[in-house]
Amino acid sequence: MAIDQGLFYRTLGENLRKVRGAKKIKQGPLAGAVGLSRTSITNIERGRQRVDVELLVRLATTLGVAVNELVPSMRSSKQKALPRKARQLDPKARAWVQRIIEVDGGVEVTNGSKIQSRTTKGT
Repeated sequence: MAIDQGLFYRTLGENLRKVRGAKKIKQGPLAGAVGLSRTSITNIERGRQRVDVELLVRLATTLGVAVNELVPSMRSSKQKALPRKARQLDPKARAWVQRIIEVDGGVEVTNGSKIQSRTTKGT
């Protein structure tokens, strides 16, 4: 199963921000501890900057957490694949949108309005 890299890095950034906030560590001190600028931490938390494995380990070590607490799981990535506005809906409406989009079910929008299964596309 392919992973949406943009979604992966946005979720990693969200996880980093949550852990950092829970530990009450500001971006500047964290950046200094891992050898980055505060702007780089901001960009990582917003999913705009990629994180290599060594940096990921430094971030986790500095925050006192395991690397897997920062890395998104496949399950959480699927849940967060909804657009931001859809994630803000009440749970029943959000579940309906999730079913329609079928994040992991392999559907995509073509011609702006038609939903077609990737497995049957072009047959």
